[in-house]
Amino acid sequence: MSMDKFWDIVENVINNSEFVIEVIDARMPEITRNKYAENLVESKGKKLIIVVNKSDFLSKETVDIYKKNFGKIPFFFVSIRNRKGVTHLKWGLFKIIKKMSNNRMINIGVIGYPNTGKSSLINALCGRRAIAVGSKPGTTRCGQLVKMISNIMLIDTPGVIPMSDCDETRQILMNTLDPSNAKRIDVAAAEIVRIFLEQNKKAFEEMYKVETEGKTFGVIVEEIGESKKMLIKGGKVDARRVYLKLIDDWQKGNILLKDNQ
Repeated sequence: MSMDKFWDIVENVINNSEFVIEVIDARMPEITRNKYAENLVESKGKKLIIVVNKSDFLSKETVDIYKKNFGKIPFFFVSIRNRKGVTHLKWGLFKIIKKMSNNRMINIGVIGYPNTGKSSLINALCGRRAIAVGSKPGTTRCGQLVKMISNIMLIDTPGVIPMSDCDETRQILMNTLDPSNAKRIDVAAAEIVRIFLEQNKKAFEEMYKVETEGKTFGVIVEEIGESKKMLIKGGKVDARRVYLKLIDDWQKGNILLKDNQ
């Protein structure tokens, strides 16, 4: 799908919606927010709601920090895989709808990057498998209309919010690019380490059995490799294996942005 066609579909969904839900990944809210789409929603005079999925990856302290960053935009924290926060979100949507509707049909547009859980959220709100879910961009059909309840329809958007083909790090973090096909997996691995050292150094250190205070990314990689016995001939650390291990753990949700309990 061309970029022009994609944005035509997104704009059409926004035009036909009373308000729009943007689904973002709790582990990387700024990376998975799309300011162009948000500005488009605002320019159409439509209300925007942010749903922060995968919030089970966050500590309470991190959640409190995030809450300050959304300003006046209504937001909800959910974990689709654990079914947490979905009921609270539903009641929040019902309150908003009650103010704008006399039982007339209401359309809600749903946008979000691939793998943020957009389609899974729609299924959770509908209480059934209403649309296909997949980690591969493009699983969603264009502008799919799904009934939530009798007078509320959800409009899904395709593949959603395409990224630049050259932005490997973002695509790896969002699990839309196989790291084995990337040119610079070291950059993606470094970004993962940066996120965890910034938000929950303790969980990272416990996961990989390393101390990180005052150490460079290269030294941390060496120590992880030694701790995990990722070595090549001569006893040297296989840095590529360490990079792939960090990325794989991130993509599978094996590392949390909260203390391990």
